[in-house]
Amino acid sequence: MALVNDDRATMHAEANGGLIDGFSDTFVPVVRPGTLRHALGDELILWAEDAPQSVYLDPFATVIHDVLDGVASVVDLTEDIHEVFEIERGPAARQLERVLRIIDEGHLIENPDRRPPTSGDLSVRLLPEPDR
Repeated sequence: MALVNDDRATMHAEANGGLIDGFSDTFVPVVRPGTLRHALGDELILWAEDAPQSVYLDPFATVIHDVLDGVASVVDLTEDIHEVFEIERGPAARQLERVLRIIDEGHLIENPDRRPPTSGDLSVRLLPEPDR
């Protein structure tokens, strides 16, 4: 029995812990508050004043950007892409990964790992005294 793209995507997800490398299946991507945008027809330029670079989004990436609302998870978004664009789930996941990586290059995805820690996030660990 030959594997179809959906089967490969499922096997990849099981082997690597997620549908998209580097993003948990439960990750809910949202564009950072304060991100500025300039529309060029069906395309977008995104930037933030403190971001390392601006990013360019092609028409497909612009559509995906517009649905990063902080509600849909990576799995939900992949399913939406599959249904709306009528492409298999494997290619849908790869397209979502491509768009998330482009936006993330400019540090424009709200990412809890990238935010500076607050005092509530800090903890003090006591290390045992070394044996002398």
